[in-house]
Amino acid sequence: MEGMVTKVTDSIRKRVDEVSPPARQAAEKPWMMHLGKLKPLRKETQRINKRIEEAFGQIDNEFWR
Repeated sequence: MEGMVTKVTDSIRKRVDEVSPPARQAAEKPWMMHLGKLKPLRKETQRINKRIEEAFGQIDNEFWR
């Protein structure tokens, strides 16, 4: 019976390692779990950058004379 439990436990561990390598990597490198958290803000960042470009990208020729 003990041998059977060991086989099942080993097979479960193997399967978990196959299915969730990112979780294992995150445990090895805790900072990895924070990567990609700002992805939902990508469109907002583009919108803000566009507004900044519009505001500061124009040159006032009168000012430079």
